[in-house]
Amino acid sequence: MRRISKNANIDLRNFDNATPLHLAAGKKKNGDAVALLLEQGAAVDLVTYNGDLPLHTAAASGKEQTVRLLYRKGNTKTTSKVLVLKALPDVASARSPIIKIPINQYGKMDINDIRISPLLSVADSPDLVVYLLSRGAHIKIRNNLGETLLHLAVQARNTELVNFYLEYGLSANDKTLRGDTPLTYAVQSGFVEIMDLLLEYGADYKTTNPFNKNLVHLALAKNQREACRRLVTLDINLNQLDRNGISPLHSAAGRNYCDIIKILIENNANIDIRKNATPLHMAADREECGDAVAVLLEQGAAVDVVTYNGDLPLHKAAASGNKQAVKLLHRKDFQIRKNRCGPTPLMMAEAFAKTINGVLN
Repeated sequence: MRRISKNANIDLRNFDNATPLHLAAGKKKNGDAVALLLEQGAAVDLVTYNGDLPLHTAAASGKEQTVRLLYRKGNTKTTSKVLVLKALPDVASARSPIIKIPINQYGKMDINDIRISPLLSVADSPDLVVYLLSRGAHIKIRNNLGETLLHLAVQARNTELVNFYLEYGLSANDKTLRGDTPLTYAVQSGFVEIMDLLLEYGADYKTTNPFNKNLVHLALAKNQREACRRLVTLDINLNQLDRNGISPLHSAAGRNYCDIIKILIENNANIDIRKNATPLHMAADREECGDAVAVLLEQGAAVDVVTYNGDLPLHKAAASGNKQAVKLLHRKDFQIRKNRCGPTPLMMAEAFAKTINGVLN
């Protein structure tokens, strides 16, 4: 490798305020270049506009040898703390042991005396979690969303770590700032094995979010059929209405989730539940939900229930252009009523057709 000219500015900055040492340290195969720059007196304590030392860029690249080399040149307690804070997310994603370098160097360093706990960055890396806990990291740390390590382990679908955190004493019922528990995360992602593990450790399956939605609402919103199948075996109110008067069955009907509709009805969900509209109204009111209408009718949904406006499910189907629903509902033997506004389902269908034709023409 060529020597550096005596007249060259070895710490010349670029537009990011980075020096040649920053750039060399950020490349995995530039160990020789880093060694040469250090030999020629390159400064190890200069920072970029983002506040990064060469040590940070080396740690982010996962180059342990370079980190050790730089660390020996600038091994202050302050530097070790900054390394933990700035570089750990990238190091943790590579499952690198680099983070142990500053912590091992300063055995009494308080790794909780950092704005962001290292544990939050390695929450899904069992070996590093165990290591940091052995060095005194606080296990009950939370991130800025109010998530605990258990929430993060559930998100990562790491059953081993979920079990570890539960055995270590983390609560299965801690809530985030949005009111989500670890079980909420597992349900929404359909992680049934983790759901069972959390339930074993006392997770509250009757929990609701700020919108009064229970876990069944949340599972079917993500079309998590197996999670729904597991939840209906618990003592959860399948007829619970959220703030908008929507039950889980309403929600499934309005999304055309036919399998979940069947699961709910088979487990005694009220097929005609309503604050105003029934699940059949909800399905009929959406053009793409004809299959849901068919399933609800097969299961015995009432076709003659009216909303506050006097609308039958057929009115809703006609207004939305749900042809499949119109055909199915019209076959039923009931008297077509006028709603309070006057028009019959046929008149509403004609109005819908005229609107569509006007747009097309």
